[in-house]
Amino acid sequence: MEYLRVGSVLGPLLFLIFINDLIECCAAHSEIYLFADDAKLFKHILNDSDRQSLQEGINELYEWTHRLLLKLNISKCKVISFGRHADKVHKYNFINNDLATP
Repeated sequence: MEYLRVGSVLGPLLFLIFINDLIECCAAHSEIYLFADDAKLFKHILNDSDRQSLQEGINELYEWTHRLLLKLNISKCKVISFGRHADKVHKYNFINNDLATP
């Protein structure tokens, strides 16, 4: 007797449907790239309003995870700044957890 392994076939499709609205949540504040179960939020920071906009994108990401009863592994969340004049002092955060810039 053969068993149909529905979970292995439907799992990736259901995950894609499940995560698809994350792009809509964060896109108003920052750009987002998704690959498998990883998400990267980014924004070209030129002034304080850009910093605030990126923080709002982070807040939307957190609210999305909270709404769908998902947990983020905060220890795997990092901030990376590129450029000669990148602000390495500003801190972004998830509610009470700081994401310090290296």
